[in-house]
Amino acid sequence: MSITVTSVTVRMALRKLAEITCGIAPTSVRVSVVPSGAHRVYVTSIPFEFRSEVYQYLAQHTAIRVPLNGDPLVLTGDEASVLVDLAYRAEQELVDSPALDQLVPGN
Repeated sequence: MSITVTSVTVRMALRKLAEITCGIAPTSVRVSVVPSGAHRVYVTSIPFEFRSEVYQYLAQHTAIRVPLNGDPLVLTGDEASVLVDLAYRAEQELVDSPALDQLVPGN
């Protein structure tokens, strides 16, 4: 039995990846869930200013198919789970890594 990912969780994961890749989180990330029989499909819209960096990060770290020409990112339920897991792991790496001032002797 797989865990169902919510649209809010997908939205927060995309915002986190944008914050990691761009240094700031977008204020507006839209996620729509389209029921497709027993499966769910997530259609996302990331602001243009963040889209390229987020899509590039996803292409480098996952097997999720990123759209060309800035089209919306469409995710299956499994891909949404991968996205949420990626954002969580990326956040944990940031939390667990020492701050720059801790690496510099004398600070």
